[in-house]
Amino acid sequence: RRAWARARRAVEAAETRPLRRDHARVPGVFRAGLPRAIQRTHSYLRQMWPRVLARITGQPHPSDGEGGRHGVEALARHLSWQERLLNRVLRSGSADRVRFLVLRPGDAYTICSAVGVNDLIGKCRRAAPPKGVNGRASRSASEHWDTYMLRGRDGHFRPVPGLGNVMLSVVSAAAMAVASQRVLLIENYTVAAHSLGPPLSDLLLEHSAWRPFIDRLQASGVAEDWFAAHDNSSAFEQLCATDLRHAPASPLLRVFSNLYFLPTLLLNKHHAAQLNRLAETPLPAPAE
Repeated sequence: RRAWARARRAVEAAETRPLRRDHARVPGVFRAGLPRAIQRTHSYLRQMWPRVLARITGQPHPSDGEGGRHGVEALARHLSWQERLLNRVLRSGSADRVRFLVLRPGDAYTICSAVGVNDLIGKCRRAAPPKGVNGRASRSASEHWDTYMLRGRDGHFRPVPGLGNVMLSVVSAAAMAVASQRVLLIENYTVAAHSLGPPLSDLLLEHSAWRPFIDRLQASGVAEDWFAAHDNSSAFEQLCATDLRHAPASPLLRVFSNLYFLPTLLLNKHHAAQLNRLAETPLPAPAE
């Protein structure tokens, strides 16, 4: 909390500071200097998560042959655990005790009516939740947020961000899944099935054997939505403070995100030590 308070004060100070001409287009947070809390995550991102991302996307990384890397090994163990758990669930037909983390890459309020990639900029906009008789329309417990936002808006769809933003949210969700001990799945990103290798393609909900169980939980109304996006960051408080191994109680937690929210987990006293250990680079093996 103190770190975020310092960051907020830095931003506020920058916003009120007179601008030099060459700074006129630079956001206030960069004019003020990066907050210490974010500076501490720089080496973390630089050292560890490029390797994690390489493992997620199925691409080789130069360090793969240099001995163990804590974060990559933790993610590999987690994904292996997911696979074993899926096999047990398929044999038993029950996923009653399984807890899921579904990443939905994207924000909360953008809708589009574009017919092609070149049409996206002009045909996408921020939209308010649909209106009902007396203001905002009510949303049923079983209704997916995307379905709710598109209610009464024929010809529109909810977009997925670009590859860079998707990968930032995927890396963050991977760390969150390891910390929370939830099964990681990625929703509404089917393009990756043909463009990126396993295990990312194995995590896509639309092609996963987990889907019937997710659909069942969604229909039962127990899903909980968290938003960690540029237009809705309401989940930041939970990410900073909640013991994700025990909360939320919902077996299906869906996170909407188009940004890198991992720094919030590094401020969480329940998970910071674990995630920092994943970023440590082990000492090289002695020469023979």
